[in-house]
Amino acid sequence: MTEKYTIHINKMEKKVEVAILGYIDEETAYAFIKEYQEKAATIKTAKYTLLLDCRKMEFLPEISAVLLKDVYQLYKEDNYAKVIFIMKLLGNTMLNMQIMQVARKAKFTSYEIQMD
Repeated sequence: MTEKYTIHINKMEKKVEVAILGYIDEETAYAFIKEYQEKAATIKTAKYTLLLDCRKMEFLPEISAVLLKDVYQLYKEDNYAKVIFIMKLLGNTMLNMQIMQVARKAKFTSYEIQMD
């Protein structure tokens, strides 16, 4: 099975680094949520920056967008010190718009966008 996401906690720099690779199906989304919750429970998220690397993410089918909204709500509840979306500057305009639309639907409004 190809890796569809990574979650890394950098305790030295106080960062949680999340990368989505391709698009996430329902089974993978639930595995991601479980792993994320287990890892996030080991730190004080309010002292950490959450880096969401979306550069290798693909346009989302509707079910993935619904699941992504649930994940954004988890991030919001964890109350990170800072949240940064890392997105491609070129070639992913529709995906970037979709990600921000899902964030708004989740009422996830406190974030920064870093274009790469």
